[in-house]
Amino acid sequence: MPGLSEEHPSEFVFCDTNGRAWGCEKTTLKTPVSYVPIDSGENKLITDLVKGAIKGIADGAAQSVRNATINAIPHSELTSIIFFEFDSSALSTQSKLSLLDVLPKVSGKKILIHGYTDSVGSENYNNKLGLNRAKSVKNFFIKAKSNTAEIKTFGNGLCCYLEPNRTEEQRAKNRRVEIFVVN
Repeated sequence: MPGLSEEHPSEFVFCDTNGRAWGCEKTTLKTPVSYVPIDSGENKLITDLVKGAIKGIADGAAQSVRNATINAIPHSELTSIIFFEFDSSALSTQSKLSLLDVLPKVSGKKILIHGYTDSVGSENYNNKLGLNRAKSVKNFFIKAKSNTAEIKTFGNGLCCYLEPNRTEEQRAKNRRVEIFVVN
C-alpha cells in the first residue's frame, strides 16, 4: 500500500486479540498504536482490506474501504500506565495516587482503558482479568468524579506484551492497564 512518503511508508499490522489466529507484535511505549474494535459483521470489509494489502491491489473497492477504515480510526494518546500485582485487579495505593495525577488529563475527554495480563493462566481467564483491571480503573475515575465524557474498557489476555514473560520482573511489566485519551 502506498505510504505517506517514501521516507515514511505506511504500515498496517493486523492483530487477532480474541480469536488467536495470529499473535500480536510486541509493542513498546514508543509504538504508535490505534485500537479498532471490529464487530463480526465487519469481517468482510477487513478481509477485503487484508487481501488487497497482501496482493498490492488498490482497486476502487479496496481503496474506498481502506480510506473509510483509516478515516474512522480515532487518534488516541497514551496518557498513563498502571501496574498490577499477580492475579489481581485491585489498585494499589501507588496506583491510586498515579490515577489522581491523571484526572486533569482525562476530565471532559473520551478515554479508552485497556487491561492486560502476563502469560500465566488460560486465555479465557486472562481476558476476564484484563477486563477487570480496566474496570477497576474506570470505577476509580467514576468514584473520583473524573467528569470524563465517555469511558470504554477492554480486556486483553494473552497478547500485546511489553516484555517477553521469561522472568517475574518481565511478567510484572505486562500486568498493566493503559489509559488512552481520544482526540
